[in-house]
Amino acid sequence: MPSTLYPGQLELPFLDQPGLGIHHSDPQLWAELVSSTIPVSICEPRDAHRPFHNRTAVVNLGAVTAVATEGSAISVSTEAHQACQLLLPYNGNGLWSCEGRTYDNPVGCSVLFLPPASLRLENTVTCGVSLNIAADQLIRTAVTMAGPDGIGRDLAQALLQPQRLLWHQAGQRELVACVYRTLTSADQALQAGPGALPMLRLDDLLIRLTVLLLLPELRQLATGRSERHSSQPSPGQLGDLLAWIEAHLDQPISLSDLETQARCSRRTLQYQFRQRYGCTPMQWLRQRRLERARTRLNNPQPGEGVWQIAQSCGYTNLSSFSRDFRAQHGLTASELLRQRWRSASEDNTASHS
Repeated sequence: MPSTLYPGQLELPFLDQPGLGIHHSDPQLWAELVSSTIPVSICEPRDAHRPFHNRTAVVNLGAVTAVATEGSAISVSTEAHQACQLLLPYNGNGLWSCEGRTYDNPVGCSVLFLPPASLRLENTVTCGVSLNIAADQLIRTAVTMAGPDGIGRDLAQALLQPQRLLWHQAGQRELVACVYRTLTSADQALQAGPGALPMLRLDDLLIRLTVLLLLPELRQLATGRSERHSSQPSPGQLGDLLAWIEAHLDQPISLSDLETQARCSRRTLQYQFRQRYGCTPMQWLRQRRLERARTRLNNPQPGEGVWQIAQSCGYTNLSSFSRDFRAQHGLTASELLRQRWRSASEDNTASHS
């Protein structure tokens, strides 16, 4: 685990984004803000002799709502609700009560998953991120990842139990680190503008990481099944998937979207693409976007520039598009567009000679 995940070294995401981090000196106003995601019924400072202070950002990442909050120690009670929560501490320790049991969640030791239920929290300091995911969305993603053969137990039951996920458990440390890094990436992506996050589909990545944390069986799924026994899409199914991708290249597409459209597991989908195209599904998607971009650059509309064409092919960051385009085509998008305009100008001059 990178040392940046230890106390005092990792900055909370989103709080410094303009218009997102909201300061409160009244615990009830803080409770009203958080209640837009989780219904808070009671919020009290744990130290009544010190002024209450808190800074909070509620960020819509798509199918995931992130609540980043930092400030005074508090006692909080919530009503029952529909969202699952993955609780990521950045400092201190929180004692969470859920369904008659109490779980501690100290930074550097664990993250905590809680299903939809009424909750109570007492912490030593408020400093963390809550990822709120609808239970049905979590289950749908798990079903897609497991594929037609499943994992040998009821997914809904497995996913709707409180779990304290310890970093030292096999495989957990790397996944937890990836969750933290993804939140940092989401924070950085916001600097590119509000349209970047939906296109990146980081919400799908966060949900998939949560599923892998909760269902370790999925990590061994690839070694537990042989390819010939995997459920493979028919040529018609794969053709339908490729046609769907072509029709949606300008839109956000996640790996879960591809699995759902293909109606097969991640394992099978990855295998089919490597056998046929020598790459992963997401690599093939990027290649198709870059091929479409080259076609558009060779036939630009009047006044159309590189950034407009990049956006129409599903890119939300110009530097990423420029890097990928040059790597695939051997020249920059700007160079190709200049060549095209120069050629068009020469053709126009020749036709009037």
